[in-house]
Amino acid sequence: MEKHLLCVKAGLKTKRHAYDTDIEGKWDPVFDAIRRCHEVVPEMGAPRITTTLKFGTRIDKT
Repeated sequence: MEKHLLCVKAGLKTKRHAYDTDIEGKWDPVFDAIRRCHEVVPEMGAPRITTTLKFGTRIDKT
């Protein structure tokens, strides 16, 4: 939940699923949010955090 809130606070569009969260936005804010998650979640007591990235770019829609 905290990861989702960090992304929302960063102004990113998110969609949560059972096993992942889609994050939509420009490169720098997305990577900043991912970095922030890796800083905040361990501070909350999580012994480990894993991020798997998959990228897609569409130029046929705006």
